[in-house]
Amino acid sequence: MHENKVVKKRTSFIGRRLVTTLEFEIRVAVSSFHILSRLSDRAKLYGNRARFKGGVSGKNIGDSHTENRALSISWNFAKKGGREQTCASCGYPAAKKCVYQWSIKAIRRSTTGTGRMRHLKKIQHRFKRTTGTGRMRHLKKIQHRFNRAMRWSPSSLRVVLLLVVAATAAAAADSKRVLLLSFDGFRYDLLNATTYVTYTAPNHLSIITGLREDGHGIVSNYFYDPETKEHYDLFNMTKRAGVVNDSLTEHWYGGEPIWITNQKAGGRSVVMYWPAGNAMWKGDPGTASWSKEWSVYGDLTSWMADVDEVVEKLAADEKNTLATLYVAEPDHTLHTYGFFFEGRLLKKIEELDKLFRYIVKRLADRGLLESTDIILTADHGHSEIRGADHVMCVPEYVIGEVGKDFEVGDHMLYPLTEDFEAAAYANLTKAVKEKNLGVNVYLKKDLPPRFHYSNTSRVGRIVFEPKLGWTTSLNCTNKKLKEQYGEDFKANPFHSSTHGMDPVESEMRALLVLGGPSFGKAKKYSEVPENIDLYVLMAKLLRAKAAPNQGTMEIVGKALESETSMINPATRGVYQVPVVVDSLGFLFFVVPSVIIVGLFFVYAWRRTVIMEDPTWAMATDNRYKPLHEQQMEDAAEFSPPERRREGRGPQQQGGRGNAGLLDSDSEDEF
Repeated sequence: MHENKVVKKRTSFIGRRLVTTLEFEIRVAVSSFHILSRLSDRAKLYGNRARFKGGVSGKNIGDSHTENRALSISWNFAKKGGREQTCASCGYPAAKKCVYQWSIKAIRRSTTGTGRMRHLKKIQHRFKRTTGTGRMRHLKKIQHRFNRAMRWSPSSLRVVLLLVVAATAAAAADSKRVLLLSFDGFRYDLLNATTYVTYTAPNHLSIITGLREDGHGIVSNYFYDPETKEHYDLFNMTKRAGVVNDSLTEHWYGGEPIWITNQKAGGRSVVMYWPAGNAMWKGDPGTASWSKEWSVYGDLTSWMADVDEVVEKLAADEKNTLATLYVAEPDHTLHTYGFFFEGRLLKKIEELDKLFRYIVKRLADRGLLESTDIILTADHGHSEIRGADHVMCVPEYVIGEVGKDFEVGDHMLYPLTEDFEAAAYANLTKAVKEKNLGVNVYLKKDLPPRFHYSNTSRVGRIVFEPKLGWTTSLNCTNKKLKEQYGEDFKANPFHSSTHGMDPVESEMRALLVLGGPSFGKAKKYSEVPENIDLYVLMAKLLRAKAAPNQGTMEIVGKALESETSMINPATRGVYQVPVVVDSLGFLFFVVPSVIIVGLFFVYAWRRTVIMEDPTWAMATDNRYKPLHEQQMEDAAEFSPPERRREGRGPQQQGGRGNAGLLDSDSEDEF
């Protein structure tokens, strides 16, 4: 009785389109099971009448009656003197043979023994609107019997339909693999704001912790801590014995890096060359699952080898859900040659462009591309130094001895006495004013609040901020500069670029590109996010609980798909079956249905496509191929190093130049 009452409210269910996907073996047979119609005005008035005319093929089911009348059966269900319902065309027991027995036989044959729904397409019901012949009376009773006939297994057909189709989308939405790439010094125009100060170590720590310098504690590439009397120098710029190892201990670092956040959520992390990627952090776990320390600048060949290693680790274990890769270019080239010398920068950018394309290719080769979100960014931008006369040699204006009167850090001084601080600051500001030097000299207490740079003892008490086109040096003297570049600084060309300026300057802004199944269509945003926002974004993509941070999703969140549907592009267009729940009994079908769906994807995901055409699974030359089986143009050039053909090294150009990053008309998503 309850079901009969429910059916009346849901007569529109007959008119809904269902895509049936059932499979228990590696190969999946897919068929469309159509129950198509709209209830006519007459049916709406009477509630239990509708007109249908259709044909049913019972071939290969073993029913000669339906074989002979496969294409011409029409029926009129009615009770006649208490007799069993019969087929109007032939008098055969229609209620048992024409509809229900065929359905039950077909479904049982498709699931027991053979494991395939071979004949499902043979029994498609094509109900069409017609006049004159064919009228289905007592619709509620027919619907009730049809529902009962469908309950052939612990999970109803509708449950399987819903879960299989939804699981296709859910599998993509649940793919939580993230690849974080950093090209050091890649300026936005070569689109996010960096943090002050615009140097490598601080910004890379901000990216992976979501904290500014006063939060994570790494205030520059090298610096001095007045409280502990220790030096930090991650890149060994000061050449102090043992300073690099000392810089990897946990007391230097605050916050929680994204790889620790990922590991706490049950994932594993692959950290390649990221600054402080091999450092110890407070708490458990204190290190990344796997890390490799940066040592050389490298070239395209070595970068490709690094990419191979990262991709293989991602493919080797599904728990490896996060990978980071740091490349020290174009920063190194810009510092050495600037923007314009002999086209060195352009050549390096072309190599990085090829590297990015290779990353995408390798992910596709291993079947990871459609389940990996890629974040390509940089730590800061760059600004060309206008000449040797735009270099402020700090030792010219600070009279004292390092270690006795003051300590040094990248772009700052640590006076050891108040008297020395006052004298040094007076000399520096006087020189800036008299010589018209393009450098701002701040006392720590006078730093602009927007820098978020004065709330830690690790920042020096005197801070230098060069303006665009200028730089400062703690090692040079005016005498040495004039010997090399002439008295007027114009005898020899000066080619160099640097950073460290105010992060609001557009030249200090870095690249930011987001792509993958969790992101929407290609679009540029005028708002400028901060690099601390990337930590929050990555935690969301990894379905991990973010540690306390200073980031926000306000801007970067706009790049995501809908909060309720972060679906892989490969599943877009798949018809989503609406949820239909007849009773609480549905709950008892969820667990076995999930198991069925799990087996479906474990054994058959590589060769499964849901289509309306039931003949798609036939062997043809144009059948579906997974991404890893598809070929990419110039595959030889971008194949792994060990498989490259002789004479076609990675430095040679081939195929479409400037693919991906440089070509504004490129269709590449990233």
